[in-house]
Amino acid sequence: MIKKVKIITLDYDVEMVPRLENESGNELYGWHQEYNQRILISEEYTEELQVRAIWHEVCHGLFRQFGMETDDEEEICRALGHMLPTLLRDNPELVKLTMGDAVP
Repeated sequence: MIKKVKIITLDYDVEMVPRLENESGNELYGWHQEYNQRILISEEYTEELQVRAIWHEVCHGLFRQFGMETDDEEEICRALGHMLPTLLRDNPELVKLTMGDAVP
């Protein structure tokens, strides 16, 4: 799993943790912590679900970086967490086009 991710101008540490819960005791796949630039990902799930969780939390980071607020943020991040990894896997030429010479 990755250890760091850059979201616009901020570098985040990505940490795997045994279990994540919100204040209500509900299990979480991941958690975006803007105040200390960390993304926590639960180890309890498959690698595929962990990848989706990272993208989901990156989406929250993008919302914060751009000062965006919407009641639909969670739904948008959930959808993008599923769509983006699939889009990238299914379209390696698009990744190469976007990254240019940065991709080996």
